[in-house]
Amino acid sequence: MKKLGFMMLLAFSGMTAAAQGTQNADVFKSEKYRTFRNYYIERIDSGIDQKAESALKDFREKVRLESTFATLGHKNFLKVEEPTVDEYERWLGENLHKTKFATLKEARESLHHCLSLLKKAGEQREKMTPLFNELSREIGYSALFRRLAEDNNARKAQL
Repeated sequence: MKKLGFMMLLAFSGMTAAAQGTQNADVFKSEKYRTFRNYYIERIDSGIDQKAESALKDFREKVRLESTFATLGHKNFLKVEEPTVDEYERWLGENLHKTKFATLKEARESLHHCLSLLKKAGEQREKMTPLFNELSREIGYSALFRRLAEDNNARKAQL
């Protein structure tokens, strides 16, 4: 009797795994997955996240930011939740001597470069997020990123 119960459990587990595999295969053939995969590859190829992080790191170091989550600059730089570009620029103009920037022009260019990269990264993220949420619910986060990695590696091998 125990053997019969164990065999039924194994058979049921196998059917569930097979059904999940079929569902995943169907999802990976869908237009939704292909669109998400293309956005993902575009984002990886653009290097936007690395570029933005590098630009922000440089800006933080020159403004002497104490941490990623601190308000910009010294402990009291812009005590507002989300400073506007004008507020950033005004602070830079008034406190340039407290920074490592050589000129106000350099400080402003660095600020605008960071903001431009963050905007591009945000736009890419906005395109991807709805599809990511749907696909993650359908097949799970791990299965999705495992397949994305496989597809990306196969694409690179063909280049």
